[in-house]
Amino acid sequence: MEVTAIDGAHRVVSDNDLKSVLMRRVRDGANNFWLAHDGREFPTLAILVKSEIACLYYMPQRGINFQSMGEIAGVEGTDTSFTISLDGEQIEVQNSAVVPFRLALAAAIEFFDDADRLPPSVGWSEL
Repeated sequence: MEVTAIDGAHRVVSDNDLKSVLMRRVRDGANNFWLAHDGREFPTLAILVKSEIACLYYMPQRGINFQSMGEIAGVEGTDTSFTISLDGEQIEVQNSAVVPFRLALAAAIEFFDDADRLPPSVGWSEL
C-alpha cells in the first residue's frame, strides 16, 4: 500500500508499517495521509490528523465520497482546522466529522486489510 503524507510517500507492507507511518507528525502535531493500494486510484482513504483527533474521507470511486461521523467531548466551537501542507495551509472541518485518532488508526488498518468496504470502526456520512 502507498501512503502519501505531508512529508512524502511511504510504502507499507504490514499493519505495523502502517501504524508507524500514521504516527508521524510534521507540523504542530499535524499530518494528513492518503492511502491507496498499489496501482489503484480508488478506493482511497484520506486521514487528516491534528494531535489526537482526526477526520476521515473514504472514496470508493470517482464522485462518491464518505466523511467520518462523530463528536468528541472537549472539542470547542463548530469547526476544527487541520493542516494539509508543509507551508501551513489549513482546511476547516465541522466537528461533527471529527473522531479520536485511535479510531482513524483502526479504520486505516481495516482499509489496509479490505479496501473495498467502508471501514466499520468509524461511522460514515455520504457527501
